[in-house]
Amino acid sequence: MTPNEINKVYQRNIAGESALKFFKDMVQVKSSRTLLTSGHWHKYKDQAAIKFYRKGWIEEGVTQIFEDAARTGLGNCFEKAAICFSSLASNPRILYNSFIIICGLANQNHSIVLVTEHDISNKHSFYLRDLSKATMIVDGWTEDYYFPNLSAFERYRFNVGKSPNPVQLFTRWEVNRDRLERLERLEVVI
Repeated sequence: MTPNEINKVYQRNIAGESALKFFKDMVQVKSSRTLLTSGHWHKYKDQAAIKFYRKGWIEEGVTQIFEDAARTGLGNCFEKAAICFSSLASNPRILYNSFIIICGLANQNHSIVLVTEHDISNKHSFYLRDLSKATMIVDGWTEDYYFPNLSAFERYRFNVGKSPNPVQLFTRWEVNRDRLERLERLEVVI
């Protein structure tokens, strides 16, 4: 890796960790899946609320999804991706050298945020292996961030990413093997 790539990895590592602090320090956003497994009686009401707020996605955009999830404390992977996207899009460490994109898995119902230096505007779907080593994934649903194209040795050497729990490990495996599709994109060019 070049010194420029190493610097990007370090800056993105700090930004990824910062984006996930929202869920621990600011607002507890609970997903309906968590509510379904915890036995809460209001699980169906919560699922209906999430679906209601998602209706406005096309007209109102990521900011409204973020506000609805933060206000209600409810959200699945897409709402949590919108929160991470908003945090990363306003982070000066990565703002001027990165493309920040909300992606969905092509064959599954899951959303993540991708931070990369590659302009993928001409691609609707792509694989992570086609992107650079400095590419970072932020998964708000599992509260995980990692660099899928770095080897285990490189992650250890540069002390980036975090050790996954079993759910995060399985989700990483699913994301890495599936094709990704662009859902939302932010581009800042200077």
